[in-house]
Amino acid sequence: MYQFLESIRVEGGVVHNLELHQQRVDRAVRAFMPGRKVLLEEVLKEVILPSQGLFKLRLVYGKEIKTSYTVAPYAPPTFEKFIVREVPELSYPHKFLDRRELESFQPDIQTQVLFTQEGFVTDSIFSNVVFFDGTGWFTPSRYLLGGVMRRRLLLDGAVATQSIHLNDLKGFTHFRLINALNGMDSPLRYPVEMLLG
Repeated sequence: MYQFLESIRVEGGVVHNLELHQQRVDRAVRAFMPGRKVLLEEVLKEVILPSQGLFKLRLVYGKEIKTSYTVAPYAPPTFEKFIVREVPELSYPHKFLDRRELESFQPDIQTQVLFTQEGFVTDSIFSNVVFFDGTGWFTPSRYLLGGVMRRRLLLDGAVATQSIHLNDLKGFTHFRLINALNGMDSPLRYPVEMLLG
């Protein structure tokens, strides 16, 4: 029995991008739980949200399991090293709770893995990625999981999609890891040289 996860940004008591999270939940429900409904607005009625600070609201749901949640303070992770892994067979179309296959590629907590398929950049273990070329930000047109922040930034016109091969990386200066909790407002960005070693 599959279980699924949504990680939602709560800042100053405000839930971010709820409609996009609901769309992703709906896709998982249609694919794995026909007839089940998971309505995030209903779940949120049970949650006491902190009115100050940045928090991660973590929701777990499945076919026969009542939706559960936790709320915890959030600080973006930082990484000292990045490695690139070619994963031609890896598929992650829904945000499954069981992430052992993805996490098996990460050698330690200070190292983040950037995945490629046929040499084309997809995403990292826990996020999508955007690259800066000196003028604009671009996210790979190929991805393993269509993240909520990726979708938000595309809808807002803050990033554009581009097919990005490993050979194209030298045309960029920096990159960011983006997910529901980390957007373009994060101070964390990394030099692309960290991927070229």
